[in-house]
Amino acid sequence: MKYTNKHNLPETIVRAVGSPRPIVKGTFTGSELSGPPLIRCLKEQHWDALEQDVSDMFWLLFGTAFHTVMESSAPKDGLAEERLSMPWNNGYTISGMADLWRASKLVDYKTTSVYAFLLGDKEEWTKQLNIYRMLYEHHTFPVTGMEIHAILRDWNAGKALAGGDYPQIPFLVKPVPKVDVVPVVNDWIARYESHDPCTPDEKWERPTTYAVMKDGRKTALRVLGSEEEAKEWAANNVKGEHRIDVRKGIAARCEQYCLVRDFCPNRKVA
Repeated sequence: MKYTNKHNLPETIVRAVGSPRPIVKGTFTGSELSGPPLIRCLKEQHWDALEQDVSDMFWLLFGTAFHTVMESSAPKDGLAEERLSMPWNNGYTISGMADLWRASKLVDYKTTSVYAFLLGDKEEWTKQLNIYRMLYEHHTFPVTGMEIHAILRDWNAGKALAGGDYPQIPFLVKPVPKVDVVPVVNDWIARYESHDPCTPDEKWERPTTYAVMKDGRKTALRVLGSEEEAKEWAANNVKGEHRIDVRKGIAARCEQYCLVRDFCPNRKVA
């Protein structure tokens, strides 16, 4: 894999991004185990052909800088950025590095959007923190609690003044529930070995919808899951001229964020 610089960004940014970290065959990280196993499969198969442009990595760079500052400021009685590993079935190894362990509590830092954070418990974050918990407990470090500490990169002071559920500062803490990740890891490895396709949730799939629209109005009167439902609703509820707009669905991860999308046998390109 190599990083490209298609937009001729300054050398300082390119150097800050660094070099790709090579895959260690048979070792799976907490972040990989909380994501789609097919991505890991395709990375292994096509590693030498993969490219990523440094312009796509600004937020990753921002997050890395934040983690570096937090690591240097970590309390002396805690463990910061400590990479741990443990053996798994069939010769595999599980590896992970939580941002901070202190007083039996695991903390992981995230730089994210307000919208993503307020959606509720993110399944990937829950899996990742519990895999870290399993690693720490394997190495005899007790874990009685887990938290996400989030920096909200698109926080808006004006929206905060408006009140409601909007965060009052660009920082929030989210407790993470304890779950048994042994079956989660075993299932992930089974899917990895069989090259199973990604699920709709893993693809961040948004289905095609049908919006009932009326001239002169910017927003839809109703959005439904099929054209038949939209036509039926319009016939019963709308007087005068109207139309049905098709809002085509998209697998957002596949089309916008997946590093191996060009090599995926399951990707459908319109």
